[in-house]
Amino acid sequence: SKLGKFPKYVTHLFLAFMQPDTTYTGGVTFEGTGLRFASDATVVKDAIVLLKKKNPHTKVLISVGGFMYNNWNDLNATAIANFVHNFGLDGVDIGYEPTSSNCKLVDARTQCDTDWEYIYAIKALRAALPRPYILANAAMNVGAYGEDIWTHARPTDFRQFRRGMALNPLRIAGKDLDLLVLVAYDAGILFSSQIALNAYSHYFKGDILLGVQVAPESWGHHEITLSEIDILTNYIKHKGTAGMAIFSAYKRPYPGTPSANRISAQVCQNLKLRDCDLPLVPW
Repeated sequence: SKLGKFPKYVTHLFLAFMQPDTTYTGGVTFEGTGLRFASDATVVKDAIVLLKKKNPHTKVLISVGGFMYNNWNDLNATAIANFVHNFGLDGVDIGYEPTSSNCKLVDARTQCDTDWEYIYAIKALRAALPRPYILANAAMNVGAYGEDIWTHARPTDFRQFRRGMALNPLRIAGKDLDLLVLVAYDAGILFSSQIALNAYSHYFKGDILLGVQVAPESWGHHEITLSEIDILTNYIKHKGTAGMAIFSAYKRPYPGTPSANRISAQVCQNLKLRDCDLPLVPW
């Protein structure tokens, strides 16, 4: 497995995606998890051991949910915690991506049909994995819009069905989270990563990683450029943001757009990290 070869400037590695309703029963296996690795479970676990021996500061998390898996109603937090323990991981990343949130303003406060499920996922996984295990959340692009100075933040069209979906979960269960990974993509050309970061920083006081996606994005026609990477890295340095994240390391870029290796090198250099000449992934 290539997992053991990530360079030292990678602080967090997210393995994606595990089913929330996993039927995993233990052992070194992917059976019942929904994970789709080219290598078998033993090889992946050995690669994680190698990576952590080489880069002791690198945290490896399992990402749960994502676009494909959204049966959070049957969340099996105990099984997910057992997987974390058995594979020597550092925690969980909650990729809560419901098909619809149906959020609306009630007395100037956002209320969403998904509030209870989202909050329960955070609290159940924190109970199953107490600190110092890391509990992260892949926070949706427009999830902190809809209130205060972000009431009319763009985009505002009907397709942004996740608008405001993170507000109540952050208010009620944000203290149980250690890290947000801002999904600052798949929101179209009117979306501003900086404005979204400002909104999330207002409602969440912990660490935030600003995420970018190797082109093409799944929706909205935006394509990341190296000049945009320069703008974003300057902005997060100014704000004191924790760092950036790339989705995803092994994705092949659209012709004429930067690869994960090129993006990571630019981020590394701009943030004045070390070993920036080392590729993110070897091809």
